[in-house]
Amino acid sequence: MEEMIPVEGSTWLHHNGAVYKVMLIANADPRRLEEYPVTVVYQGVLNGKIWARKLTDWHRSFTFVE
Repeated sequence: MEEMIPVEGSTWLHHNGAVYKVMLIANADPRRLEEYPVTVVYQGVLNGKIWARKLTDWHRSFTFVE
């Protein structure tokens, strides 16, 4: 896998200025990547909403904070 997988509990800044914490990494089985792509599950620090985004799209919108 080429992209760096975010660490659970790490903090990231979205390009819109919102801050998110990574909750978990889903679908991390390398044998089934085509059927179930690696997905980052993350939560808004301010509003608590939970989102999920494919790892292949993650780094286009987020910058690592801590």
